[in-house]
Amino acid sequence: FSMRQFEESILCCNKILVDYPQNGDVLFDKSCNLAMLSRLDDALDTLESAILQGIQYKIKAQKTRSFEKLVDNKRFQKLVS
Repeated sequence: FSMRQFEESILCCNKILVDYPQNGDVLFDKSCNLAMLSRLDDALDTLESAILQGIQYKIKAQKTRSFEKLVDNKRFQKLVS
């Protein structure tokens, strides 16, 4: 992610999620990558899965620049409120 190789980062997340499908940190990271690629529906689906793993991901999403494109999105607002 930090190297802006979002597709590769998603592949890494997917490999981890095979063994740990409910890893909130990995789900959150994957949602950030998807948002950066403007795959917004996928990003929101994955973010929702992360939030189901822990409320801390709501707070984290509110402060994460990856989701700037989604600030006005009603679904995003509902997920993080």
